[in-house]
Amino acid sequence: MTYYPPCWQADKVMGISPHTDVAGLILLLQVNDVQVLQIKRDGKWFSVDAPNSAIIVNIGDTLEILSNGKFRSVAHRTVINPNKERISASLFHCPCEDMVISPLPEFGNHNKQCASSNLEKIKIIMSLPVPNVQELAWTCNRLDRQIPERYVRPEAGTGEVVSGCDINAAIPVIDLARLLDPRSSQEECAKLGSACQHWGFFQLINHGVPDEVINNMREDLIEFFRLPLEAKEAYAKPIDKLEGYGQHFVVSEKQKLDWGDLLYLRLRPTESRDMSLWPAHPPSFRGPPQTLRANYYPQCRQAGKVLGLSPHCDSGGLTLLLQMNNVQGLQIRKGGKWLAVDALDDAFIVNVGDTLEILSNGRYKSIEHGATVHPEKERISAALFHHVSPNSIVGPLPELVKDGGKPLYKMVHEDFMKRFVSAKLDGRANELAQTCNRPYQEIPERYIRPEVGTDEIISGHDINSAIPVIDLAKLLDPQSSQEECAKLGSACQHWGFFQLINHGVPDEVINDVREDLTEFFRLPLETKQAYAKPTDKFEGYGQHFVVSERQKLDWGDLLHLRLRPTESRDMSFWPAHPPSFRNSMERYSSETAKLARCLFEFLAMDMGVDPESLLEIFRGQPQTMRANYYPPCRQADKVLGLSPHCDATSLTLLLQVNDVQGLQIRKDGKWLAVNALDGAFIINIGDMLEVLSNGRYRSIEHRAMVNPEKERISAAVFHQACRKATIGPLPELVMNNGGKPLYKSMGYEDFMKRFFSAKLDGRANVEGLRIQNSRGLATDLTSRYLRGTSGQIEAGAGEVISGCDINAAIPIIDLAKLLDPQLSQDECAKRGSACQHWGFFQLINHSVPDKVINDMREDLTEFFRLPLETKQAYAKPTDKFEGYGQHFVVSEKQKLDWGDLLHLRLRPTESRDMSFWPAHPQSSRYSSETATVANCLLKFLAKDMGVDPESLLDIFGGQPQTLRANYYPPCRQAGKVLGLSPHCDSGGLTLLLQVNNVQGLQIRKDGNWLAVNALDDAIIVNVGDTLEILSNGRYKSIEHRAVVHPEKERISAAVFHHVSGNSTVGPLPELVKDGGKPVYKSMAHEDFMKRFFSDKLDGRANVDGLRI
Repeated sequence: MTYYPPCWQADKVMGISPHTDVAGLILLLQVNDVQVLQIKRDGKWFSVDAPNSAIIVNIGDTLEILSNGKFRSVAHRTVINPNKERISASLFHCPCEDMVISPLPEFGNHNKQCASSNLEKIKIIMSLPVPNVQELAWTCNRLDRQIPERYVRPEAGTGEVVSGCDINAAIPVIDLARLLDPRSSQEECAKLGSACQHWGFFQLINHGVPDEVINNMREDLIEFFRLPLEAKEAYAKPIDKLEGYGQHFVVSEKQKLDWGDLLYLRLRPTESRDMSLWPAHPPSFRGPPQTLRANYYPQCRQAGKVLGLSPHCDSGGLTLLLQMNNVQGLQIRKGGKWLAVDALDDAFIVNVGDTLEILSNGRYKSIEHGATVHPEKERISAALFHHVSPNSIVGPLPELVKDGGKPLYKMVHEDFMKRFVSAKLDGRANELAQTCNRPYQEIPERYIRPEVGTDEIISGHDINSAIPVIDLAKLLDPQSSQEECAKLGSACQHWGFFQLINHGVPDEVINDVREDLTEFFRLPLETKQAYAKPTDKFEGYGQHFVVSERQKLDWGDLLHLRLRPTESRDMSFWPAHPPSFRNSMERYSSETAKLARCLFEFLAMDMGVDPESLLEIFRGQPQTMRANYYPPCRQADKVLGLSPHCDATSLTLLLQVNDVQGLQIRKDGKWLAVNALDGAFIINIGDMLEVLSNGRYRSIEHRAMVNPEKERISAAVFHQACRKATIGPLPELVMNNGGKPLYKSMGYEDFMKRFFSAKLDGRANVEGLRIQNSRGLATDLTSRYLRGTSGQIEAGAGEVISGCDINAAIPIIDLAKLLDPQLSQDECAKRGSACQHWGFFQLINHSVPDKVINDMREDLTEFFRLPLETKQAYAKPTDKFEGYGQHFVVSEKQKLDWGDLLHLRLRPTESRDMSFWPAHPQSSRYSSETATVANCLLKFLAKDMGVDPESLLDIFGGQPQTLRANYYPPCRQAGKVLGLSPHCDSGGLTLLLQVNNVQGLQIRKDGNWLAVNALDDAIIVNVGDTLEILSNGRYKSIEHRAVVHPEKERISAAVFHHVSGNSTVGPLPELVKDGGKPVYKSMAHEDFMKRFFSDKLDGRANVDGLRI
């Protein structure tokens, strides 16, 4: 059951995102008369106009697979009505739970490969909790409110939507009475089959379901969705279950949300029902397997900006959708456009789900559809999903794959459903390479790389742009060795790549490896999958470096093996076919190990270090091999065979297995195509050797491209350090550099774990090991610090206004005047205005002694100038907020701040963890003095708000304090980084001290950034999230950030004043009495702080997320 509230910005949201259903058949009932269903057909969205009392039926993924693709599980979505709510109910008919879903055998020579969005990596059922949309709509549909950003869908208003009123664009109508009538059955059955093949959706009339049953269903669902929120939340969906009330398919904090609430229930078999999630009210609410999804879409005045239900396909076999009220909203994807479905009165809208598409082996289609939202009316519908039994196999029916027909899927139904419900709704999913290379097929979105077509590529045929060629015979010849060694060193310094000729590896050895690798990659998929890479190991066949469901994928398969030492090999991953594979690889490993040792000796000579000291690090000559297979792709300019990366190891020897080129290296910001010489090895420096050489040699970014017509195969052998080695600059090279190591040292095992735990990302691995000179001038910035392009910080696209302008300067408050009875009233009003309209002010005559401030400044300056290893003794653990380092880093992809922080608890004194304090202080005078100032300010703030000062001070009982000392080193490219990301403070009041005279604070005012010029000896005070909430929005917690100076370091110290640990953070009772409405939720302080520290800094996201 789904409820879509109206939204006045209906063109900005979606009721349900585009998707296909995973079940077999889905029966959708339009609960009210608001139409919002759309289906995708021929790349367009078609509006479905549900006839009164008709049931909309659609094919699900299961039925598409069972039919071996004969039927289609079609993408559909729900849009929102700007004025009316929409309610619908979907019944999903699923296979039994133990069934393997695969094409039915009877589907004969149907070679079409079908796919669906849920055939991806299996995960447990999980959906993150999000706000209730029906309640959100009540707030957002006021004219002065905007839709929260997570609901705004740019795509909602862009795709062409075809009206279902057009006779040529209306989805088929199937008459069950005609199907049952022997005289018309054959003709109507052909019409039914055509609907499942070409549309994946149809409306079913004369279906025989009594009007009384439908009307009772409609009334009960409408009554349920109109219950108070707290009554509905008694049936809230747990995050680890499919059933219950709320939103589903939310797998990421960043994901766009649908403008609708769902009630998901298991119907059949009856023993599968969890009655704790079945509403007890209305009393009448409360038997093939079914699930029901009731949909409620509240109105949204910005209906064009949201979706009621994201585009998707249903997973089941058939879906029967009943329109509960007369508000339309279903849309299906047809011909690349969205078609608005006009539901007929009392008709069921029936659609094919993924299961039925698979069962039909692609004959029937599970069509993408979604729900839009009405700007003025709510919409309600109910979808019944009909599934295969749980122990069934979801795959093409045997009849459809006999006589040479290819079954393209096979999966136990339980696993099939886990895949569907553990991912967000995402249209149709990846298909195999041979399918995508058909003229009418497109590349799946996860493989498309927009950057591929934009980069400038330089041909390696140009003599000036060809990578160097090194001749090993000349290196070994005493007469030419010195000159060739210098050439080798230059290649490693300036290119990081070279081609090695006359290398001495016998042709027979190379040819055997080429033949065996080619034969292996041409084996059937099921044979290669016997050597599949487990998720917790790097060896085996498959893809590597996949760390995220959203990550772009490479167009290639890899075979990764350990070669040396021999005892490290896991032979279960070594192919037994071709039979010569293992022997060929043994000889190849031995020859390349000898070659690598020879090269290490010459590299040591070039660096001026003892060859034995370098060879000792590589003792035992550990080796791994990665064989790369890149299938052809007719849209080769849209994919990458292997993402840009640097190799983690020391030396890589790459062998071109066939004559198809594809390697490109990054040189001077451009990509250079490498033309591999026949019989040469391409050799490159890895991260380890860059670190060992203290930056003399360069580990260069490279990538693999794909050919539109030919497969490409290559084999890379990586030469690594021994397990007990420490990867760090060689001592001789550190001495030559004035005693300065440019890279951190790290144990080999930790070094390799670091590499394999992240996706391939250019030079990120080795750059992350650089030691930044805190007082030096950084020039080469890693991508994780860069904000935007062309010097534009993402927040800096707004205008920055100088605080020197008298009209743009933040207010100045004089504490002496506040304490003077004659001046206090005026100054108190001024301070209240500052908190209301600015959220910031500078406090002068604050009475904190100069000596206390100067001592604080000197101590912090001295601490930040200590050697790195001394400061790291106080490093912040990953599970605590105290200590030295960076905070708010919650993702490997997140942009980083150009600054180091020292975070300490100050008060109460018993809360301090002295292990993080650089030196036990002789006194706590700065903490004590600032606590006194804060206490004084809180009293005046209480007076301004008209509340009892003691009630406010009681919330801050014990005066909890934390300190964050901020160090921002200079950066030559200061316009491209941020010292501290835009954020609001979580506490009550913040007192900021400028430690040196370098400015850098900016606050957000009227959409622009205002540079704050800190007055000498003034304390900058700002309102935090806690005080905004306590004041019920009277005072403002303002977004601010720290920018970086190109030549000077900047140091500041912020003391945060918090409420006591057992307090509740919520609007003060005095401010919400007498009919006053709380604007914010209340929350225990401990939970409030956990919420703040569990995410990255992100503007006003923390406090705005608590708005009611």
